[in-house]
Amino acid sequence: MKYITSILLSILILTAVPVSAQEFKIENPSVSDYIWGSGKVFRLQPQLDIPLLAGSAAVAISGLLCEYLVEKPHPETLPLDINQVNPFDRPMARPYNRALDITGSVTNFLALAMPAVLFALPATEWSTFLTMYLESALFALGFRSIGKAFTYRERPYTYFENYPTSALEDGDFARSFPSGHTTMAFVGATFAAYVFCMYYPDSIFKIPVIAASSMFAVGTGALRILSGNHFMTDVLAGAAIGGLCGFLVPFVHTINAGIAKSLGNENGEAPIELNTLSGGISIRFKW
Repeated sequence: MKYITSILLSILILTAVPVSAQEFKIENPSVSDYIWGSGKVFRLQPQLDIPLLAGSAAVAISGLLCEYLVEKPHPETLPLDINQVNPFDRPMARPYNRALDITGSVTNFLALAMPAVLFALPATEWSTFLTMYLESALFALGFRSIGKAFTYRERPYTYFENYPTSALEDGDFARSFPSGHTTMAFVGATFAAYVFCMYYPDSIFKIPVIAASSMFAVGTGALRILSGNHFMTDVLAGAAIGGLCGFLVPFVHTINAGIAKSLGNENGEAPIELNTLSGGISIRFKW
């Protein structure tokens, strides 16, 4: 029942956000305005976002390929000895619980869907937040996959009876670090809360959006522990990765908009440029 209530709360927030974003509305918008937005809070520019999109896609694809290509481990004799687990993680280790596993997937989806509240913005702002969210999610997915590919760590349920045999067959039992569900839940929740508050700093719905986002993200992490899928450190690492990706990408676009305003260059070139080089990436600031 509490999850149904959470879903209804999310729908209420989405439909009840006051259209106080008229200040972001562009009179007689052109096609270009629908692509790049108003630039008054967050600023898209080809010089910044093409490299960011390419880079985030490269990280995501590389991570997924590593996760797929790295040799899958062979299960040891199970269950494992719980005393091998470090003292910090050992008390929270739990056997597998399918019901909590499924519930955690539901809260993960709800956290990822929280940025939908931003559709309350004028249509000219949609491409801005959707582009930033795509960049954030791709970075988070890539870092999560790279961590899982190169970190061998058995999941908590391998230390108990009644572990899921399907996880043994595909090698997923040894890819506990970091928590992928938690990573993606926190990227969605952090992005939604930060971007909403930047667009609506005085909205009465600011606290409900932050609360709902946090509830889904923290709930996902807790359920991944209680379902026996992850240790506490897996969840903390996932929360850090997702939270940083969900914050830093829009924050860079905030800096871009702020510098442009200070220079009186709201419709000119991007103050921050990313350029790909043979040996890496260069960042150029225009003053």
